[in-house]
Amino acid sequence: MLKKVSNGHVLWFLFLGAMLTFCPTLRAQDAAPRVCQATTDSGTVQGSPRGESCVYLGVPYAASPAGVARWQPPARVTSWTGIKSFATVGNVCPQSMGSKVIGNEDCLNLNVFAAIGATSPLPVIFFMHGGGNRSNSNRFETGESLDGQYLAEHGPAVVVVINYRLGALGWLAHPALDAESDTGTSGNYGILDQIFALQWVQRNISAFGGDPSRVTITGHSAGAGDTAVLLASPLARGLFENALIDASGSNFDQATLVDYEAKVGVPFVDQLLAVGAALPQPPMGCAQPVDIAACLRALPSATIVKAISGASGLFTEGTYQPVVDGVVLIDSPLQAAKEGEHNHMPALIGGTSSELSNPNLLSLAAVPTAADYQAAVYQFFGQAVGDQVLALYPAGSYVTPRDALVAAATDYRFLCPQRRLVRALSSSQKEPVYRFVFTHAQSGPPAATALGAWHGEEIMFIFHSFTSGVSGPFTPTTDELALSDQMIDYWSRFAATGDPNGGNAPPWFVYGKNADAQGALFNQFHGYGFFQDSAAGDDKKDIFFQFDTPPPLLRIGLAEGAGFHAEVCENFWDQLAGDTNNGHGDGSITGDINESAGNEAFITDADLDNDDQPPPPEE
Repeated sequence: MLKKVSNGHVLWFLFLGAMLTFCPTLRAQDAAPRVCQATTDSGTVQGSPRGESCVYLGVPYAASPAGVARWQPPARVTSWTGIKSFATVGNVCPQSMGSKVIGNEDCLNLNVFAAIGATSPLPVIFFMHGGGNRSNSNRFETGESLDGQYLAEHGPAVVVVINYRLGALGWLAHPALDAESDTGTSGNYGILDQIFALQWVQRNISAFGGDPSRVTITGHSAGAGDTAVLLASPLARGLFENALIDASGSNFDQATLVDYEAKVGVPFVDQLLAVGAALPQPPMGCAQPVDIAACLRALPSATIVKAISGASGLFTEGTYQPVVDGVVLIDSPLQAAKEGEHNHMPALIGGTSSELSNPNLLSLAAVPTAADYQAAVYQFFGQAVGDQVLALYPAGSYVTPRDALVAAATDYRFLCPQRRLVRALSSSQKEPVYRFVFTHAQSGPPAATALGAWHGEEIMFIFHSFTSGVSGPFTPTTDELALSDQMIDYWSRFAATGDPNGGNAPPWFVYGKNADAQGALFNQFHGYGFFQDSAAGDDKKDIFFQFDTPPPLLRIGLAEGAGFHAEVCENFWDQLAGDTNNGHGDGSITGDINESAGNEAFITDADLDNDDQPPPPEE
């Protein structure tokens, strides 16, 4: 039986029905546009809404390092009043691009990609671009986009991508600059910029929805080498909680300030002084009597970049590098890790399997014959060591002599030094260390597929930002898009917790610890092969995680003991580098044996008999 309804109620229900019918349209039309604003300690910044993110481009984290501030530590930016828009990219730092010099010294800016809608503060991924510390920017690296929107939204996370000073403007060291410094040192300005940017993050990232207690630093190539420096630097202590080192070409064994000044700084400054003196109207300080620091600061930045742009070689690191100065670095990252004197934290370290196949690093026309390959090896290593390299990487075992050179140089400059750092960290800290190798060959075009997993290819997958790669237009397959999403999932979980594992993803085992039965059974049940059949016992501790296709979401981790680079690293390249003690330092062996220190992963009888131990007393 229906109840009688008053006229007033009838009108109310009619109105309600109309609202329910038209509310979505009204809401879409009347909703205020999203405003992306954050209040920093320098002023209020306004970004742009994009997708499910707020994007802030070119936000200054430090004042311009030009003029009298050139070759000085970074300084706070001048505050502003009102709201300042940051909707377009900022300056890139001065650098060579072909025959031109681009950029502006007022370049210490960062881009923030902040996912919206989170109910609690998000982890922060802090990224430093590569380019040999002399090129690229927070916009791009080797042509690959560093747009962090997809990474931020699918993390979810707050992604920060920074610029830092490059080339001589960021890394020059010289006694004249030492003399005017409060610390008596010079160089490492790019590292000081990175530390300053991390301090900015600690002060301000909460305004963008980020959690300052969950900052993961990461970088690619030179940015990865700099990440290792920050991991070792006492000045960076407490500014981040996790470290992710991707495709570093560093040997993690930096020169001392004195040696670097003698080899690089003094000759380069002599060149600059000659350039200044030869100008029709020599700038202040460049004419006799010479004021070295004044002359250097009076020269235009483009003149400096052109005169001493620096370089990097196939088997050698770039000209512009961090140095052990007793302030930023007390010891090299590798030695600090061996001794346990680094900033202890979860670490994730790896690279690609064919780093030097990138044509920007090694042209496709390089070493066309076996004789050319032999000559290139002899030129760097000399004949005695070169003969051993040629025996380990014979041209006849590869499709082309160039492929043989790629394999040798990748192991020497990338995979084996990375492995040494992984082992050193694993032996001197309790916090977990994870290792990976990206082996996926881009699906097309054929020229790119033939390169294998080239240096920088993985950036496209980490940022899910696919461009033309290095060999023309590239459209990722469904499997490659899935690989990208899985890598982002692992990266994001690591940023959030210090552990890449979670959900139903294949387990990523801690380096230096045997896989547990549950994880092994999980892999077997889902068709994953974590170890080759020949791996057993301690071999299963020397593991890495392999990122590749085929589908569905198959990621195979191999034990290094099963043969992937372990033998050639340990038995040849490590010996050549003088690293013969399984990653241990003088102060770490005792700690490893003590139950209160490291994980004892790589203690052997040889360790206890080598130079790590004090010599027996003389009789």
